[in-house]
Amino acid sequence: PFYWDLTSLYDNFYRENGTRGQRVDLRPRIYYPWRFKTYLDLEPSVGFRETAYYVNQFDDPDASSDDDTQHRELYDINIELSTDIFKTYAAQIGHADRVRHVIRPQITYEYIWGTDQDDLPFFNEIDRIDKKNVITYSITNNLMYRAHKSVPNEKNLSNSTDSNNPEYAYSQFGRFKLLQTYDIDKARRNEPRAFSPIGAELDIFTGRYGSLQADAAWSTYDKEFVSRNAALSLNDWRDDKLFVEYRFEQVVLDRPNP
Repeated sequence: PFYWDLTSLYDNFYRENGTRGQRVDLRPRIYYPWRFKTYLDLEPSVGFRETAYYVNQFDDPDASSDDDTQHRELYDINIELSTDIFKTYAAQIGHADRVRHVIRPQITYEYIWGTDQDDLPFFNEIDRIDKKNVITYSITNNLMYRAHKSVPNEKNLSNSTDSNNPEYAYSQFGRFKLLQTYDIDKARRNEPRAFSPIGAELDIFTGRYGSLQADAAWSTYDKEFVSRNAALSLNDWRDDKLFVEYRFEQVVLDRPNP
């Protein structure tokens, strides 16, 4: 009943000035998916992360060479609870004869044990992973359609042994998701802004000829958007591509407490 996966990453960082070195990052994970009848899906998982460093050159010239090999261990647990609510509609759009709307409410709990990482080399964000104790709740809307792979003529249909079992192709053409995260540790310490901005994601697919992706984040404390992004991709039959993207992110430093 268990599933597992392993993500491995090796990097060699070189620069004229600053710390140089190599990094190996290993992340095995074990899952135990469980379903209650046809109503609820529960998937707990446990992960372990081992990160090892070999430093060729330190940023600090006075640093001791005894620290050229270092390592870090992190543990985390993740619990996902979800269900699917769906309805199928009859439709005649091109070769499509069915459209399905699936609504997925989901609650995710994530906990990462914190550890001191101040003495480790810093190459990018992977080298500083903070303790995490959060709950994320979301609702996702998916739109899919069913279309005939081929439309036989009347003669072939009447003589075919597969006339009662035609082949179909299933494709997704829309997705809309809302989500927000609640920081349990912040709430326990009575810190402000325990709730993250409300995130929204929109994907529209028009087959092989184009797609639209957009996302935004709305702060419930400031009553404004802190980010909004959109990207449009258009393709032709020769696979020429036109890509346009707009990005906006509000960066606030030293925000005072409300």
